[in-house]
Amino acid sequence: GIVGNIGPTLTGSDLAPRVDFAIEELGGTTAEDLGILGEFKGNFIGENLDVQLLTTSNLSDLNNGLGITTGEIVMWQGGTKATLDLDDPSIVTVQDLLDVFNNSGLDITASLNSDNRGIQVVNNDPYSSFTIEDVSGGTAARNLGIYGSSDMVGSFYVLANAMENNDTEAIGSLLDNFDLSIDHVLNSRAVNGSKGVRLESTMNRLYSQEFMFTERLSELEDADLTKVITDLSIYENNYKAALMASAKIIQPSLLDFLR
Repeated sequence: GIVGNIGPTLTGSDLAPRVDFAIEELGGTTAEDLGILGEFKGNFIGENLDVQLLTTSNLSDLNNGLGITTGEIVMWQGGTKATLDLDDPSIVTVQDLLDVFNNSGLDITASLNSDNRGIQVVNNDPYSSFTIEDVSGGTAARNLGIYGSSDMVGSFYVLANAMENNDTEAIGSLLDNFDLSIDHVLNSRAVNGSKGVRLESTMNRLYSQEFMFTERLSELEDADLTKVITDLSIYENNYKAALMASAKIIQPSLLDFLR
């Protein structure tokens, strides 16, 4: 019932509502891990399980159990080409798939992405454009989310091929690549601009220091021409005076020469 104690709140007693169902552990922590441990009234939705991809996951279990559409893909890194057949029956797990990419002969690294929800392929050669495309109308690269290129030049190359094949789906999927490439170019311009400003400031400071050191070196090593000429004149006059004084003191005679 409701207890009418003095105060603004009337606190009711426990009415013991009916429990529709309860979930308990039987020697483990499965229910707790799933977020469904306890007593529940009516329908209950468990917590987000945050399912993540593992390297041991079977490819057939992906895409909600439907698996992924495989086929051939072609990769270009600069002038080097590699074709991968993802229909190979030996490719069973995600790790098998990653190994195929990493053993392609290209300077790339395939791994799980940072969210552990898919794979990523990193181009380790910063001086070569890198592209991934499907072969013969396949969709393996697109299904894996790795179709296209991570750089602007490669994206234009893939776009040209898609337009030539009238592949509207591929053209649409490249829009994100172009957005990423544009962002990368803008970021690079900002970084290079900042470096250019610092370089110009450093050059101006070095020029200023060079002038200062040259001035100090001149003060230490260079002669004062006016002072040197004056001193030379004084020394010359002193020398002439000494000669004249010596001539007056020493008066040679004919007898001195006969000796």
